[in-house]
Amino acid sequence: MRKKRKTSSEFSEWVGEFTDMAESAVVGYEKYLMNEINYRELSRIMVKLREYVMEYRGKEKGDSDE
Repeated sequence: MRKKRKTSSEFSEWVGEFTDMAESAVVGYEKYLMNEINYRELSRIMVKLREYVMEYRGKEKGDSDE
């Protein structure tokens, strides 16, 4: 079974969302280092980023229901 390739605009949208989430993770980590947020708040940010990446990887491998 062939997997459907993302269009250029879909990929650009994904990259934009990923960039925003990655920036949020970096800012969150900086805040954690400066004791502005605790480890649980940082963990929520990191888990959200990981889930987004894993969802994309699953789609790329054809593991999703779509």
